[in-house]
Amino acid sequence: MFLLQQFLRSLRGLRLIMRTRQWVKLVIFVLLFVLFGTIGFYLTESPKRPDLTVMDGLWWAIVTMTTVGYGDLYPESPLGRFFVAFPAMLAGGGVIAYTISVVANYLVEAKHRELRGMNHLDLHNHIVLTNYPGTLKIQDMVQEIRADKTKGDVSIVLLTGSIEELPESLAMVGVAFVKGSPINDDALERACVKKAAHCIVFAQDDRDENSDSYNLGVLVGLRATGSKANIVAECVSPLHKGLMRKAGADSVICVGELSTMLLAQASQGEQMQDLIADLASNRTPQQIDAVPYKGDAVSFGDLSTKLAAKDIVLIGVTSGGKYKVNPGTGHRVETGDDLIIISAQQPDAIRV
Repeated sequence: MFLLQQFLRSLRGLRLIMRTRQWVKLVIFVLLFVLFGTIGFYLTESPKRPDLTVMDGLWWAIVTMTTVGYGDLYPESPLGRFFVAFPAMLAGGGVIAYTISVVANYLVEAKHRELRGMNHLDLHNHIVLTNYPGTLKIQDMVQEIRADKTKGDVSIVLLTGSIEELPESLAMVGVAFVKGSPINDDALERACVKKAAHCIVFAQDDRDENSDSYNLGVLVGLRATGSKANIVAECVSPLHKGLMRKAGADSVICVGELSTMLLAQASQGEQMQDLIADLASNRTPQQIDAVPYKGDAVSFGDLSTKLAAKDIVLIGVTSGGKYKVNPGTGHRVETGDDLIIISAQQPDAIRV
């Protein structure tokens, strides 16, 4: 998928080359030399070879200038060899070398612009990662996204003004880069935020609460584009979760809050961090997911039994935006509720 995107970008770039005056001059030069070769070959060779036609001259000129040289036609007279064929060969070789240099120069420049985040992307339903918490964290996020079978081929864009050039390790895994502040309208437009399916807003520094203040502006900027994307924001202080939701975040993850809980559990001798990491990661056999329930109303206990037969563990229900973990065997599960499950393969919906 990534290689196909690169190939299509190259084709778009070549079309831009062809629109320049430089390319027009080259085409005119080639046409003039083809005309010169065609007429020159015919005039110098036809007196001794009356079977030759102008089309033969055109064929010879094209074959010679493209350096193919089939050998089916060639000038026999000294005049044709030195005053027609020799200039045609020089012109053909020069044109080919020049064309290769122009194309190569463009591709190098295009790659340079791409790595420096200067391009205007043309994407939709992609994932935008804003801010730059570090290469390792971005790599880990990309691996999680790629491990999700529903998002494995989705395009990923890094939008930040904190780095000058996209690290090679991120370019190798297909991450596109747009350099600019995520509160800058031009940068948001170049990253096609309005057409994105998901936006993930990282905290610039997970130890500095000022990162939350900056991200409030980022969230406002993302929503100001008219984007309907699902926005997940990372915050440093739990006190700012409500503000971030009001600013436009659909979900807010507080790293400090989670760290405190895990530390408390570990201090009691309960090593929960490995279990939680295993359930949360797309790269492990079992994941915890929220899946819509589209069956008839049923008790939580009966539904748990039926799902257990399918190797699915039911641990809770989301109804009306409220989570209920292990609500009791008698709790009624209604159509439209979301089921919190642990399974090896996430189903699109559950019907029993």
